[in-house]
Amino acid sequence: MTPERYQRIKQLFEAVVAQPDGSRGSFLDRECGDDPQLRSQIESMLESDQEGADFLEAPAVVSFSRLLDREPESLVGQRIGPYKILRELGKGGMAVVYQAIRDDLPSTSTVAIKFIKSPAGSDLIARRFRQERQILAALEHPNIAQLLDGGTLEDGRPFFVMEYVEGKPIDVYAREQQLDLRTRLELFLSVCSAVEYAHQNLVIHRDLKPANILVRDDSTVKLLDFGIAKLLNPSIGGGAADKTASGIRLMTPEYASPEQLRGEPVTIVSDIYLLGIVLYELLTGHRPFRTSGNSAVEAMRALAERAPEKPSVVAAGNSRQPGETPEQSPLTPDDLAGDVDSITLKALERDPARRYSSASELAQDIRRHLDGNPVLARSHSLPHLFRKLMKRPT
Repeated sequence: MTPERYQRIKQLFEAVVAQPDGSRGSFLDRECGDDPQLRSQIESMLESDQEGADFLEAPAVVSFSRLLDREPESLVGQRIGPYKILRELGKGGMAVVYQAIRDDLPSTSTVAIKFIKSPAGSDLIARRFRQERQILAALEHPNIAQLLDGGTLEDGRPFFVMEYVEGKPIDVYAREQQLDLRTRLELFLSVCSAVEYAHQNLVIHRDLKPANILVRDDSTVKLLDFGIAKLLNPSIGGGAADKTASGIRLMTPEYASPEQLRGEPVTIVSDIYLLGIVLYELLTGHRPFRTSGNSAVEAMRALAERAPEKPSVVAAGNSRQPGETPEQSPLTPDDLAGDVDSITLKALERDPARRYSSASELAQDIRRHLDGNPVLARSHSLPHLFRKLMKRPT
């Protein structure tokens, strides 16, 4: 693909996403003319813009590099400065991550190195990649994967070196370890701590999901992947607040807040909704809205047509869909009914004003429940308060 062809594709895509859905077909008829390959490439990009992504992708960020004629050459076995690349950990439309070791010191250390897949990637991808590196450099928290180093390859691709996190997604870890309710909630409190710290530094994650929250064997939680985070602090982003490219949705639809799906401004409480989804899945093994695909349209439809069921109802197996295998969990409906149901559903309120105002407030309500105190998410009658008092640990 020539640079001129690449620029044409990029410009045409950015123009078509700004068109109303009903006008895109006629727009492509006019702009693509007798070039069916060009139209096919643009339509493929439009489709990918509506799809979700995995751990290493910037979800719904258009991966222009995937339009190149071939995948970049593997870096396995090569040296990048003091780092020897061992194996590929994973890749998405935007980036590829390798496991590597640093062996120029008395003791070797294992790291993860993230690269843009292609030197011909879009300006948007390169800018977001560098922004993620700047965000990680500004965040130092025990539950956030740490930035260690960074640089640029000879072909111009930026990269950064991260703490290597060997762990499992938080929901998988809880399921395999058969964790009880208290232990699951304590893990989730670590997630809230990391998110609150990011918010205090004016960073909104925007892509909180179990795949981005790993738990090590020693039960340490690590929050990963700030690739589509929104900056509220201009000093982190090199002097300019984050501005999303027109028409490009930065989200994983199945883990998106209502305002993200509607294309409305994203705020701190948007992350609270995503924490609610993570908590729901951690407790029940299911997302609050189960869809057959992973598109913004289907997620919007599910959100509009029904409210999430109480986690205790899901735990009872009463909401199982045909062919669905329930999680073999030690949690019972009695574990979740009452406080935990109320806390989870408050985080999942469609109206941002009705959610918890911060990750700290959500965490405080969970601690109240664990300590046997009344929670803010419930209105309490006098008999209920008396029962809570009697059950409090002595």
